[in-house]
Amino acid sequence: MEHYGAPIENTVHQTLYMTNPADYPALERIATLFYGPKLPPTTVVPSVEISPYPDEIELEIELVALANE
Repeated sequence: MEHYGAPIENTVHQTLYMTNPADYPALERIATLFYGPKLPPTTVVPSVEISPYPDEIELEIELVALANE
């Protein structure tokens, strides 16, 4: 995001693709280190059966953010 001139605070939505959705509470706690106490709206998508790399990737994050002009 830095490369495109959008700081993490400009995130308006995040989608988390997780092979183990039960890990979300830990991930949420870590996210507060970056976002502070208020996280952006979040969608969690279990990807247990759909990931082409289930043994290699546990988490994929997709962010939507506003760019600075």
